[in-house]
Amino acid sequence: MPANKALIIGITGNIGTGKSTFCRILENKGYNVFYADKIAHNHLLELKDMWVKRWGEGVLENGEVKREKISEIVFNNPIELKWLNSQIHPRVLQDMQDLADNYPKKYLFLEIPLLYEAGLLECVDQIVLVLANTEEIIERVMKRDGSKREDILKRLEKQIPDSKKILLADYMVFNSGELEEMEWAADDLLRRLKKLKPEPKKPFYPQS
Repeated sequence: MPANKALIIGITGNIGTGKSTFCRILENKGYNVFYADKIAHNHLLELKDMWVKRWGEGVLENGEVKREKISEIVFNNPIELKWLNSQIHPRVLQDMQDLADNYPKKYLFLEIPLLYEAGLLECVDQIVLVLANTEEIIERVMKRDGSKREDILKRLEKQIPDSKKILLADYMVFNSGELEEMEWAADDLLRRLKKLKPEPKKPFYPQS
């Protein structure tokens, strides 16, 4: 487990907790944040030929990959979802490993929604867990995505509950909806990080 140059901070939390808001605050303070979902989305668009070969031209719209069409295919099909993940996840992990190996700045912030679920806890120096009240989560996601309450609850049930995640988190951000509180949390986190140094970690993607 070689030591990395940058201190790697994994920002995570269940849906609707405000991870992206917290990350934007860090960005506004001059720090780069890299998003696992955006990395995955880029690969989804790049691998057009693979998706067409598997699922046909129906996954395209005006010649481009339409994410929503792929979501419809895999949503209730565990076999296709497993296959999709087998193609996307290794590429995402390789990109994150490349960042970990080569990032030139002091702090590498990675927003990884499934940090716990994907077993990546040992790949980061610090785990920042964003938390929110369940009812506030439901209200936010309904407003943001137009999702139904029962669908949001099903998604939450598939994620590890906060009561277990808290036990392994290094820093927690409680999002009550007040932006000032999250600003304070970001400043407090940055003060704490100044006292830390990178440690040897498990790689996101093992090198051959």
